[in-house]
Amino acid sequence: MTESVIKKAVYKQLESEGFVGWSAPKVKYQETDIFGIYDGVFVKDSEIRWLQWTSVGNMRAREKKINSFFQKHKCFIPCEVWGMREDKTFKIIYI
Repeated sequence: MTESVIKKAVYKQLESEGFVGWSAPKVKYQETDIFGIYDGVFVKDSEIRWLQWTSVGNMRAREKKINSFFQKHKCFIPCEVWGMREDKTFKIIYI
């Protein structure tokens, strides 16, 4: 499953819940993640959700990457890792 398919499904889900999202435009051969760990940020009223999206099989690797960043920089931002299953549903890990 490609990242663009997952991204479209995440946007569709969260926009249907009233969120507005932003993610950096993809640039060939360049890092586009926010802080190197997030794929996008979504807001609704005063709620902010920082997301990393991937396939279900890569979720733990992304979780480790995020936690490593937090430890290295002595910070923490509540966030979510969304993993898309083959049946197009999501598994979500809250960090």
